[in-house]
Amino acid sequence: MRSAAHDPLDLSRALELAGVVTFEHELASGLVRLNPQAAELLGLPMVDAVATVAMADLQAWVHPDDAVNFLRPAPAGQSDRRLRVETRFRLPGGGWGVLLTATVAQYGDHGQHLSTLGVALDITERRRTELALRHAHEQAALAARGAGLGTWGLDLGTGVAVWDEQMWRLRGLVPQLEAPSAEVRLSYVHPDDRDAIQHRVSLLQAHMTGGQHEFRVVWPDGQVRWLASRWGLVRDAQGRVVKRIGVNWDTTDGRSAEAARQEREVALGESRAKTEFMARMSHKLRTPLNAVLGFAQLLLAGETGVDAATLAKRRRLEHLRGAGQDLLRLIDEVLDLTQVEGGKAQLACTAVALQPMMDEVITELQTAAARRGVVLRDAVPAGMAPLADATRLRQVLHNLLWRALRHSHSPDDHPVELSASARQGRRFISIVADGPGLPSRQMDLLFEPFDVLEDADDGPTELGMALTMAKALAERMGGSLRAHNTGGKGLTFELELADSHGHTATALGPGSRGTLLYIEDNPVNALIVAELVARRSDLKLHVATTGVEGVELAILHRPDLVLLDMQLPDIDGYEVLRRLRGQAATASTRVVALSANAMPQDIQRGMAAGLSDYWTKPLDFDAFTSSIEAIFGKAP
Repeated sequence: MRSAAHDPLDLSRALELAGVVTFEHELASGLVRLNPQAAELLGLPMVDAVATVAMADLQAWVHPDDAVNFLRPAPAGQSDRRLRVETRFRLPGGGWGVLLTATVAQYGDHGQHLSTLGVALDITERRRTELALRHAHEQAALAARGAGLGTWGLDLGTGVAVWDEQMWRLRGLVPQLEAPSAEVRLSYVHPDDRDAIQHRVSLLQAHMTGGQHEFRVVWPDGQVRWLASRWGLVRDAQGRVVKRIGVNWDTTDGRSAEAARQEREVALGESRAKTEFMARMSHKLRTPLNAVLGFAQLLLAGETGVDAATLAKRRRLEHLRGAGQDLLRLIDEVLDLTQVEGGKAQLACTAVALQPMMDEVITELQTAAARRGVVLRDAVPAGMAPLADATRLRQVLHNLLWRALRHSHSPDDHPVELSASARQGRRFISIVADGPGLPSRQMDLLFEPFDVLEDADDGPTELGMALTMAKALAERMGGSLRAHNTGGKGLTFELELADSHGHTATALGPGSRGTLLYIEDNPVNALIVAELVARRSDLKLHVATTGVEGVELAILHRPDLVLLDMQLPDIDGYEVLRRLRGQAATASTRVVALSANAMPQDIQRGMAAGLSDYWTKPLDFDAFTSSIEAIFGKAP
């Protein structure tokens, strides 16, 4: 039986079965001989089981960037003369394949280079698999980063841990190449949670199971955050556990949101109970009050004499009826306020023409103004129409103007001024009353029920719930009501309402292209917003991944709207806002927070800092689309 190792036919068969490609480049003739596997791979014709082609023609099949190294021997004089390279080649059906090529030079008796021999393996599929795995890994890593997941692994044999970058960031730390030791990892944990962590580690070592738990970490700046950890086990071929792998993620916002939800539930329950109690009490008080007022009027009707005794009795009955009417007014106000605060009052907000309504309210109060020697003067632009419930807006304006009149002590040349203006898509109505400025204590209580006015003529006067009602109604109509002293004296009320006409969209003009800038370091969040904005051909989106880059792009592109994440890797959203407001090009740019910090105090802080609005994550697509339409108008 002959040995295959010494049979050239068997060697050729072995090369064929293994798919090995062979080349021989003869320098004198410039020809390259290829075995059948090479010819088939490149789609070349065969003659006597060998393909022969000129080197220049063969290089045309090679990728231009790889042609210079194709079949190039190692430099002369090296002990190891084999040169291994990867070479891309053109596939007969199109596209590029990859060959792993090894070459060796053949030299003559006098050291002259005669030819170069090469063998190669087609690794095209292997490269495709590697690229697919790398792409899948990158996608998984992107998804994990977008979800805020940090990944870790622990080799149980060596005790060596591996952390990705997010594991460091979840602890407020700069990522490093090597994971911290067990002692250092424990030092990041809140002192009150360390015993529980160590106990859990001991259980894991004893039982070797997967699981999950939550714990607190303390950031370098003292901030305390909640993290959740979930892990599983990796076993070898014999079923032995050799590694633990897992993920960490931040649950602080979720815990805060749940606590806030519970607080809201408690507050709503208390509010509902208060509303129901006040409603019942108000109704109960009406029955005896009806008797008081009814009999007071009956007694007055029976006292028709003109003698002194009868007139004195009538005056006492008038006081009784007046007190009863005041009490009835307060009961009505309580009922109205409980309905508004309890959400039971039905409001129909539409575009309300402001100027004619203001004229009507002024007419109603002219007699009271004349009695105090005060002139009412308005400067409301024609055509201004805020979004409001017409009946309730009239009530708010009447209450504010009446309160301003009670505060004012002006001569005719210092009237109570009424004005209106538009800023950043909102409508502002101002009522300015001359007179002494209010003490800070009284300013703090201005919108509380039964506000007391220190009237120079009448002394302390209780004003019921007029301002409390005005503030509650303004907020129910999607606006706000504020008051402040004017330049050390006087009192100014500022009522803010939404614009019914979409101010920003009108300002952009028909057919114009709006520009947005999204400052967000999370690529998944940026991708989601980009997809939503891409549905509108009239909008262009720029994305910045840091606060500093965001300020630069805002100055460069001058967007109509900036969407701002409040937690960025370099500077926070408040610093970005401060810098934007400090630049002439962006001082008046509409900046809206788009943040996962959804606590009431977060929103209050953002609005107080000068944000135009505060939108929260997770993103509600319908609400986002509606908000964009409110700013830019309907999509074309």
